[in-house]
Amino acid sequence: MRFDGFGEYAVDFYDGLVVDNSKAYWEDNKAVYQSDVRAPMEALLAELAPEFAALGDGKRAGKQTKGKVFRPYRDVRFSPDKTPYKTHCGAVIEQGRGGGAYYVEISPQGLRAGGGCFHLESDQLARFRVAVAEERRGAELQGLLDELVRKGWQLRGDQLKTAPRGF
Repeated sequence: MRFDGFGEYAVDFYDGLVVDNSKAYWEDNKAVYQSDVRAPMEALLAELAPEFAALGDGKRAGKQTKGKVFRPYRDVRFSPDKTPYKTHCGAVIEQGRGGGAYYVEISPQGLRAGGGCFHLESDQLARFRVAVAEERRGAELQGLLDELVRKGWQLRGDQLKTAPRGF
């Protein structure tokens, strides 16, 4: 399967879902979701996997993880918002727990891409903190981040209010 872009009606599908987030709308337009959103997202993941999903940790080196398209249904059990469907399609390619992840999403707002680590083992976190605290590496990282912001990227995520003890 080759990625040739999202279907012509992908954004229209989500525009409609924002207006009418109901099972009736979903059922009436499920074929559009399958052909213009889900299938292209799976093709995109398959095409990106060789570059972005290769593992490099010892016995699994050179192997790939498989990308994952997130389910379109919201978990409404504990939410005051009971709309049943997500108004975007998101997918992720991970390099394994703690190895980083790449995210892509299509929605009425357009296409969003991101990456980062959301779970580091304690030894990984310690090495990251030491590297960032070093003048040379820390300054290089800050320069890269500053350049991304200048080019219009947004840096988001949890931020510590104070530096960890010892840093």
